[in-house]
Amino acid sequence: MFGDDGDGLTLRVETAPRHGRVQLITSADRNNGVRETNLSSAALTDLLDSDVRLVYRHDGSETTQDQFTLALTDGAEVTSRTCHVTVIPVNDARPVVTTSSVLTVAQGGSAVITSNNLLATDDDSDNDQVLQCV
Repeated sequence: MFGDDGDGLTLRVETAPRHGRVQLITSADRNNGVRETNLSSAALTDLLDSDVRLVYRHDGSETTQDQFTLALTDGAEVTSRTCHVTVIPVNDARPVVTTSSVLTVAQGGSAVITSNNLLATDDDSDNDQVLQCV
Protein backbone atom coordinates (compact mmCIF):
# COMPACT_ATOMS: atom_id res chain seq x y z
CA MET A 1 0.00 0.00 0.00
CA PHE A 2 1.01 3.65 -0.47
CA GLY A 3 3.12 3.28 -3.58
CA ASP A 4 2.73 3.43 -7.33
CA ASP A 5 0.04 1.01 -8.47
CA GLY A 6 1.43 0.68 -12.01
CA ASP A 7 -1.04 2.21 -14.45
CA GLY A 8 -2.76 4.55 -11.96
CA LEU A 9 -2.03 8.01 -10.67
CA THR A 10 0.57 8.55 -7.96
CA LEU A 11 0.78 11.51 -5.61
CA ARG A 12 4.15 12.43 -4.12
CA VAL A 13 5.65 15.21 -2.06
CA GLU A 14 7.87 17.18 -4.41
CA THR A 15 8.93 19.84 -1.89
CA ALA A 16 8.42 19.14 1.82
CA PRO A 17 7.11 21.78 4.21
CA ARG A 18 9.74 23.59 6.29
CA HIS A 19 7.68 23.76 9.49
CA GLY A 20 5.69 20.56 9.48
CA ARG A 21 5.02 17.22 7.78
CA VAL A 22 2.60 15.87 5.19
CA GLN A 23 1.25 12.62 6.58
CA LEU A 24 -1.08 9.79 5.72
CA ILE A 25 -3.33 8.85 8.61
CA THR A 26 -5.02 5.46 8.35
CA SER A 27 -7.86 4.56 10.70
CA ALA A 28 -8.23 1.70 13.12
CA ASP A 29 -10.44 -0.23 10.71
CA ARG A 30 -7.46 -0.81 8.44
CA ASN A 31 -4.59 -1.28 10.94
CA ASN A 32 -5.92 -2.32 14.35
CA GLY A 33 -5.08 1.22 15.45
CA VAL A 34 -4.38 4.61 13.93
CA ARG A 35 -1.16 4.77 11.93
CA GLU A 36 0.62 7.97 10.91
CA THR A 37 3.26 7.83 8.20
CA ASN A 38 5.10 10.66 6.50
CA LEU A 39 4.02 10.86 2.88
CA SER A 40 6.64 10.25 0.24
CA SER A 41 4.26 8.87 -2.39
CA ALA A 42 0.90 7.14 -2.55
CA ALA A 43 -1.37 5.72 -5.21
CA LEU A 44 -4.24 8.17 -5.70
CA THR A 45 -6.74 5.31 -5.30
CA ASP A 46 -5.39 4.74 -1.76
CA LEU A 47 -6.12 8.38 -0.90
CA LEU A 48 -9.73 8.00 -2.02
CA ASP A 49 -10.27 5.32 0.64
CA SER A 50 -12.52 6.68 3.43
CA ASP A 51 -10.12 5.22 6.05
CA VAL A 52 -7.19 7.33 4.80
CA ARG A 53 -6.58 11.04 5.40
CA LEU A 54 -3.90 13.28 3.93
CA VAL A 55 -2.85 15.67 6.72
CA TYR A 56 -0.48 18.61 7.20
CA ARG A 57 0.90 18.49 10.76
CA HIS A 58 2.59 21.67 12.03
CA ASP A 59 5.78 21.30 14.09
CA GLY A 60 4.57 23.56 16.92
CA SER A 61 7.05 26.33 16.18
CA GLU A 62 6.04 30.00 16.26
CA THR A 63 5.82 30.18 12.45
CA THR A 64 2.55 31.27 10.87
CA GLN A 65 3.18 30.34 7.22
CA ASP A 66 4.33 27.20 5.47
CA GLN A 67 4.07 25.59 2.06
CA PHE A 68 4.75 22.32 0.29
CA THR A 69 4.45 21.07 -3.26
CA LEU A 70 2.60 17.92 -4.32
CA ALA A 71 3.12 16.26 -7.69
CA LEU A 72 0.62 13.99 -9.42
CA THR A 73 1.88 11.66 -12.13
CA ASP A 74 0.54 8.93 -14.36
CA GLY A 75 4.08 7.71 -15.04
CA ALA A 76 4.51 9.82 -18.18
CA GLU A 77 3.17 13.29 -17.34
CA VAL A 78 3.55 15.22 -14.09
CA THR A 79 1.58 18.14 -12.72
CA SER A 80 2.56 19.97 -9.53
CA ARG A 81 0.77 22.33 -7.18
CA THR A 82 2.06 24.27 -4.21
CA CYS A 83 -0.11 24.16 -1.11
CA HIS A 84 0.07 27.27 1.08
CA VAL A 85 -0.61 26.85 4.80
CA THR A 86 -1.60 29.58 7.26
CA VAL A 87 -1.00 28.55 10.86
CA ILE A 88 -3.22 30.16 13.47
CA PRO A 89 -1.00 30.96 16.45
CA VAL A 90 -1.99 29.66 19.86
CA ASN A 91 -1.22 31.57 23.03
CA ASP A 92 0.59 28.68 24.70
CA ALA A 93 3.79 30.23 26.05
CA ARG A 94 3.98 30.78 29.78
CA PRO A 95 4.53 34.34 30.93
CA VAL A 96 7.93 34.80 32.56
CA VAL A 97 8.56 37.13 35.48
CA THR A 98 11.73 39.00 34.54
CA THR A 99 11.87 41.42 37.50
CA SER A 100 10.65 40.60 40.97
CA SER A 101 12.37 42.58 43.68
CA VAL A 102 11.61 43.02 47.34
CA LEU A 103 9.28 45.92 48.02
CA THR A 104 9.82 47.52 51.42
CA VAL A 105 6.75 49.09 53.03
CA ALA A 106 6.43 50.50 56.54
CA GLN A 107 3.70 48.91 58.66
CA GLY A 108 0.42 50.60 57.78
CA GLY A 109 2.08 52.38 54.85
CA SER A 110 1.84 51.97 51.10
CA ALA A 111 4.20 51.82 48.13
CA VAL A 112 3.71 52.13 44.40
CA ILE A 113 4.57 48.95 42.51
CA THR A 114 6.46 49.82 39.30
CA SER A 115 8.15 47.85 36.56
CA ASN A 116 11.34 48.21 38.62
CA ASN A 117 9.68 45.95 41.19
CA LEU A 118 7.59 43.62 39.02
CA LEU A 119 7.79 42.92 35.29
CA ALA A 120 6.81 39.98 33.06
CA THR A 121 7.21 39.00 29.42
CA ASP A 122 5.27 36.56 27.23
CA ASP A 123 6.63 35.25 23.91
CA ASP A 124 3.08 34.97 22.51
CA SER A 125 2.04 38.53 23.37
CA ASP A 126 3.21 41.99 22.45
CA ASN A 127 4.74 43.90 25.36
CA ASP A 128 1.75 46.24 25.51
CA GLN A 129 -0.56 43.23 26.00
CA VAL A 130 1.30 42.01 29.10
CA LEU A 131 0.08 43.58 32.31
CA GLN A 132 2.87 45.77 33.57
CA CYS A 133 3.07 47.90 36.65
CA VAL A 134 3.71 51.54 35.84
